Amino acid sequence: MNDSTGGLKGSPGNPNGVKRLTRRVPLVVKDTLSDEVRVTGDFTGWVREGIPLSHDGDGLWSTVLTLEPGEHRYRLLVDGEWKDRGEEIRHAVPPCGSKHCILKVV
Repeated sequence: MNDSTGGLKGSPGNPNGVKRLTRRVPLVVKDTLSDEVRVTGDFTGWVREGIPLSHDGDGLWSTVLTLEPGEHRYRLLVDGEWKDRGEEIRHAVPPCGSKHCILKVV
């Protein structure tokens, strides 16, 4: 968006209007028993609604996240319950005591 001076107008998360580098990151979860899987994390503001994953009908749930390089913490909501990814290699434990998965984007 341009402001009246012809400069690039920033957004609240990017006040200077600097173009940020992002990557498309696939997230795939294997779960044959669930009816709904969502992901939420620092990239969604930890909103409970999160981002829904699509089901392939064969036990795989997936989405593609658009993230800036760096480490991102997240958790899964499976059928409305917080779940951890057991296959995730890296975890962090914040002060609240729950376990967050860490996704590193390069």
